[in-house]
Amino acid sequence: MADERSLRTKAELLAVLRRAGTPEQTIRALDAVLDDPVDLDRDRSLLAQYGITQERLTDAMGGSP
Repeated sequence: MADERSLRTKAELLAVLRRAGTPEQTIRALDAVLDDPVDLDRDRSLLAQYGITQERLTDAMGGSP
């Protein structure tokens, strides 16, 4: 069973990607291939194929490590 901390609704994840400035084409592609809910641990490699990593999102959202 997935750790609940790694689960997000697809809508929640896509909203974060939009706020981080991810191109809409990438968001639409991810919307088509991701299950709902998104398991960030399970889907880490799929997200990375689209250039989505925790580090990139943290940087785009103005966070610090």
